[in-house]
Amino acid sequence: MLLLGVLAGVVLGAVLHWADQRSWAGAETTTAVVTGLQSNGIHATADGKDVVLHLEKVPKAGTQIRVEVRPDGRARPTSYRQTWGGALGRGVALAVGLTVLVQVYRFFVTGKTPVGS
Repeated sequence: MLLLGVLAGVVLGAVLHWADQRSWAGAETTTAVVTGLQSNGIHATADGKDVVLHLEKVPKAGTQIRVEVRPDGRARPTSYRQTWGGALGRGVALAVGLTVLVQVYRFFVTGKTPVGS
């Protein structure tokens, strides 16, 4: 059962990576300079355009950040790009975690031994 969870996680990780690549297709990598915090997010200037970044911490005005900017104006830091390792790790962790949760539920609630035992 655990092996099926890992396999499902690998598939899920591949889908996560594919979805990230597809949603940011056509984005150009450039350097943005933070201009300040406004009500709708952290504003920065990238290649002469105003872009909005959503970050955990607000950097100081004037901070330079490498970003990906889509033709429609959306922007994200390049560090947010989904890597194969990160996508596969998240996918496997989620699928294996759910598999373990279901097996523990099956054991304690139904009184049946986990599948594969």
